[in-house]
Amino acid sequence: MSCTKARLGRTIVALTGCVLLLAAGTKLWDLAAFASAVRVWNIFPSALLGPVTAGLPALELLLGIGCIVTRSRLAAIAACTLFLTLQIGWLVLYFSGKAPECSCFGVLDKWVRERAGLTYDMFKSGALAILSLAGAILTPSTPSMPSTPSPSASSDISIEARRSPGFTIIEMMVCLTVLALFMAILVPTLSGLRERARSSKSLSHLRQHGVAMTGYTSDFKGYLPAIGTPQDPSMTLSATGERIDVPIFLIGAAYWNYPLLEAGYYPGKGPNDEVFFDAGKHARIAESIRLGSPAGANSFMQSCSTLAQPEYWNPLTRTGSQQWGATRLADVTLPSRKAMLLNITPFYDRVPSPEGVWPTQWPPSLRFVWLLADGASESTIIDDVRPGMFTGDGPPPVLHPADMMPGLHTFDGIRGHDK
Repeated sequence: MSCTKARLGRTIVALTGCVLLLAAGTKLWDLAAFASAVRVWNIFPSALLGPVTAGLPALELLLGIGCIVTRSRLAAIAACTLFLTLQIGWLVLYFSGKAPECSCFGVLDKWVRERAGLTYDMFKSGALAILSLAGAILTPSTPSMPSTPSPSASSDISIEARRSPGFTIIEMMVCLTVLALFMAILVPTLSGLRERARSSKSLSHLRQHGVAMTGYTSDFKGYLPAIGTPQDPSMTLSATGERIDVPIFLIGAAYWNYPLLEAGYYPGKGPNDEVFFDAGKHARIAESIRLGSPAGANSFMQSCSTLAQPEYWNPLTRTGSQQWGATRLADVTLPSRKAMLLNITPFYDRVPSPEGVWPTQWPPSLRFVWLLADGASESTIIDDVRPGMFTGDGPPPVLHPADMMPGLHTFDGIRGHDK
């Protein structure tokens, strides 16, 4: 019986080590995001933020390796101590937080989501602390030394061995319960890791597009890319002979890559190259636009606010389509806060069918990536973005009849900002 308990304890310790390695890998995968999260932990002095950012993943990595390799009581106790320390930190953050004095919906919603995240973190750390403590209790402190049984006891030992060949039903149920708890903790983490990997690929693509756009503006008198002119919104790629005609000039925001391809900023690539598509979405996106746009659209969309003068994006100064036209990058007032390109895939994924009704409001926590006018690409959520001008892009057909996606209909256009 003691042998099976020891085996169960060592199994729990090894599983604890796997969780620690996964936690360390998640933090190291996107260390910048983890550093941003640490800055929110107001329980640390500013001088300790750097050591905590680097030290916690390293400690989890070392403890995870120790738990898997040694499967000892000492490793389990060390892991339990770490989980309890994190649990204390979450409790301090939870009970020291105060509800915002502002009754704004966005601020309150953000505070509620932060509280829900802390609740999950407390549950996760508490469950892992209990499991690692169970592993420490069940695991013997020192390995038992084999002894030579006397001849009179050999028959009793063989009988006992036959009676206890492995785990009992109760021990098996305990083991399955432990595995279920580990899965409940790991599944959200794995899902987040997969989403971060997808965002990382899209951010890499956006950085390439930022370099191409900067080169384009330098070579074309500072102007941002546009399909033709407001009077003739069309163009043909000389390399492939592919022609793009859009019914309205602003719809060219979906085909921003054509001017860049024509100018040679993507050598050897065409409009359907994977660099223009979201990770895992390397297929034509025009069908998902579902508004009869020409084929060839991609996963990224240029901000419509860059295809009209700033006055067009203010209801007090809009006069009509005569205000349409390409704008200059140098005229962007706040480059670090103005969106240039947006990954539209997370939004179109939420439209259930070609005839589906577009939502009037996106979930505040919906995450997406975009490229800013200063060339930086970043991941953000709806709740951190300013709403745009709720109006159409002209008479039908239109690309999107309202401020459907963040950063496209910026108030005051290139003189405004999205964050």
